[in-house]
Amino acid sequence: MPLTVITAYLDRQVDPATDHVLGSERAQISLVEYGSYACPYCRAANERIIEVREQLSDRLCYIFRHKPLTNNDLALRAARLVERGDRAKFWDAHELLMTRSGELTEDDLRAAADLLGIPRKREQRIRGEGGRACAARRRQRQGERRVRDADLLHQQPPL
Repeated sequence: MPLTVITAYLDRQVDPATDHVLGSERAQISLVEYGSYACPYCRAANERIIEVREQLSDRLCYIFRHKPLTNNDLALRAARLVERGDRAKFWDAHELLMTRSGELTEDDLRAAADLLGIPRKREQRIRGEGGRACAARRRQRQGERRVRDADLLHQQPPL
């Protein structure tokens, strides 16, 4: 089977200061997922992504960028929640939200808040927009603009 080389470029470079990155930035392969914790396709792909990460090991850099489903309050709240939590626990919360139940639930958000050490009162504030938009919302808007500009907004799958 001949080797297929895909030459695609990101709309913005991977930045460990703002992106959630697993693996070396110098890896041969970068996989950027624009995902939502409420998206059934993202949730289904999560298990396969884990397998690919294990198979490719240090050859793969995996990046997760939030793109909560539109008109889905639970999806937006989940993205906000993991952004407000301890950054060192992001990947644990990410896996919990992707795998804890068949579809994203309020109980999943409570479990993630507990994992992240976010007190209940603070978790309840995440439900509202608050004074300024959180990092997840800003990243979502940036991603939507860039994807729209690239005319890829409605393509599936979200990888």
